[in-house]
Amino acid sequence: MEVPKTVRVPVHYALTKLSILDRLTARLSYCVWLFSRLIGEHDMDVDGYGEFTREDMARIAKLTKLSSGYMQQCRDQALWMWRSYRAQHQDWERRLRRAKGRWREKLLRREPKKPFHSGLMRKIPVRIDSRCLDCFL
Repeated sequence: MEVPKTVRVPVHYALTKLSILDRLTARLSYCVWLFSRLIGEHDMDVDGYGEFTREDMARIAKLTKLSSGYMQQCRDQALWMWRSYRAQHQDWERRLRRAKGRWREKLLRREPKKPFHSGLMRKIPVRIDSRCLDCFL
């Protein structure tokens, strides 16, 4: 049985550790964005772990300078985002086929957006599990 736990790191704003955490979360978000872009460009199957090649993984590791545990977390997050998008889009298409009149117009405005659709990159919370706990000990 898997139990999700939240790691809370107490940080005082006067310390420099906040900048370290800020840089780490920015690199994690950038890594998720890179994986998401690869999934979108190659229209990958997101049911498993994706079809990322070693060259893709090496290039992302070089760009983000993250360890393999963090890279796996980012990959999992990107795959989850795309799975969620595709499930929402299938549901939306099913509803659109049945809709008529004004309700159809409302549904057309509510089409689900792809992950990172607007190009804006906001920080994404990445779940940290036992693959990355050695960093906190």
